[in-house]
Amino acid sequence: MDSKPITMNDRATHLPQRFTISSGGYPHPSLLVTKRKRILTYDAFPDPSPARTATPSPQEWQAFWRKMDDIGAWNWAREYISREGRDCLEWSVDIQCGDRRIVSEGANCFPQHDGSPNTGADRTQAFCEFEKAVRRLCGIAG
Repeated sequence: MDSKPITMNDRATHLPQRFTISSGGYPHPSLLVTKRKRILTYDAFPDPSPARTATPSPQEWQAFWRKMDDIGAWNWAREYISREGRDCLEWSVDIQCGDRRIVSEGANCFPQHDGSPNTGADRTQAFCEFEKAVRRLCGIAG
């Protein structure tokens, strides 16, 4: 994908056309984040509380797109798969904003800042930063 940043001048609202993120697998909790119109829904399982919704501001979207640039997310490979470990954490990302799109998924393997896969089953710094940016965008602390 093209590596040009998404700027305030590119789009008035910065709303993505596609935004679906999921993760889970035994023994890890599951997560699903989706966008419908301007509203993000953050649903975690087995969290008994209802799904959380948020309507990020243009500034919050801009901060999210900057983080995507910083962690090299636009250069993530289509697939990150590792057979290491007995337990499996699977994840998938499908995000599109304008002409930029990420479609990536993994199982016990995560992208690094340069897009290369990690060598173990632990989340990379880039992926942890991505997860934190998604939580922030959804109005969830931590």
